[in-house]
Amino acid sequence: MYCFGDFYSIQSLKNLALHKLRGDLLDFNYTGRAGDIAKLVRFIYSDGNTVDRDKEGRMDELRQLVVENVVLAVNNNKYFDKEKCFEELLEMDGQFASDFWRILQESKCSYESKDIKKFDGTVPVNGASI
Repeated sequence: MYCFGDFYSIQSLKNLALHKLRGDLLDFNYTGRAGDIAKLVRFIYSDGNTVDRDKEGRMDELRQLVVENVVLAVNNNKYFDKEKCFEELLEMDGQFASDFWRILQESKCSYESKDIKKFDGTVPVNGASI
């Protein structure tokens, strides 16, 4: 639906597709279904289904949404931890790996800016650090 709206420049259709996909991704049960997300990533990064980053480095909205959800899931250890499909995604040709890395770094910066205590390498044992 998004690709159809993009091809025919129907912004309202693109917005609707993004809205529905965002809801579906929030409700998605990732257990044992990493391959489904991998297929979605392969689809949006192949065969001109979505456009590559522009000269200013802006990502396509669909790519942005999906990659943000992959990064969120990886950060929360929801899935991909034991799945080969994630490694395959990082190895595929195209911009997915760099988009993933960019959003991962942005998410780390936003965590740090919220004054979340950083791990300093020590493990407290009975109130004392090793």
